[in-house]
Amino acid sequence: MVFEPSQIVGPFVPPFLRARFGERIDMMLAQADGIAAGRDESALAQRTALLTFFIRIVSALIAYGSQVLMARWLGAHEYGIFVWVWVAAVILGGLACIGFPSAVVRFIPQYRVTGDGAALRGVIFGSRFYSVLIASLVALAGMAGLFLFEDFVTRIWVLPLYLAAVCIPMLALGEVQAGVARSFNWVNIGLTPTYLVRPVLILLFMAVALAQGYEASAATALGSTILATWFASIGQLLI
Repeated sequence: MVFEPSQIVGPFVPPFLRARFGERIDMMLAQADGIAAGRDESALAQRTALLTFFIRIVSALIAYGSQVLMARWLGAHEYGIFVWVWVAAVILGGLACIGFPSAVVRFIPQYRVTGDGAALRGVIFGSRFYSVLIASLVALAGMAGLFLFEDFVTRIWVLPLYLAAVCIPMLALGEVQAGVARSFNWVNIGLTPTYLVRPVLILLFMAVALAQGYEASAATALGSTILATWFASIGQLLI
C-alpha cells in the first residue's frame, strides 16, 4: 500500500492555512501524490532525485557529527594524519576504477533495452572484477613503494599508509557498484552503503576499539575504517 502525502499531511494542515491557501495546498499535495504513486518515467525520476537528495542530506549530517567525534577521540595531530591518509585512499580508489562507474551507466541501460543478456552479465561482472583487480595492483604497488622508501617517510605515517592501502580495492568496488545500482534505478542500494552505512560503521568500530582499550590513534581509526569499508562493500555486493 502506498501512503500518499495528501493522506499523511493533509489532515494536519491548520484550518487558517487551509482557508487562505487551500487551493495552492491542494495543488502541491496533488503534485506530491503524483510523485509518490506515479508509475511513469517522470515520477520515477522525481522519486529518485528526492531519495538521492535525502540520503545526501543525512550523509552530510553524519559526516559533520563523525568529524567532531573523531577529532575529540584522536586529538588534532592524530586526526590530521587520519584525514589526510583516508582522503588520499578515497581518491586513489576512485581513480583505480579507470572509468568503469561511468561506463556501466552508459552500457547497462543499452543492454537492458536490446535484451542482450550475455553482454549485460559481462559488463556487470567485468566492471567489478577489473576494478578490484586494478585497485589491488595499485594498493600493492603503493605498499611496495612504501616498503622500499620507508626510510624517507616520517615514521608516524608508515602504518597509517599501509592500512589505508588495504581499503583501496573495496573503495573501487563500491564506486563501480554504485554505478551499477544507478543503472537499475536502485538509488538506495547504490548510495546507502557509501554515504550512510560506512561512516556509521567507522564510528561504531572506533567506539568499540576505544572501549576495548586500543590506543586513540590514526592507526586505530584506519583499522576501524578497513572493517567498515570491507563490510559495506561486500554487503552491497551480496545485496
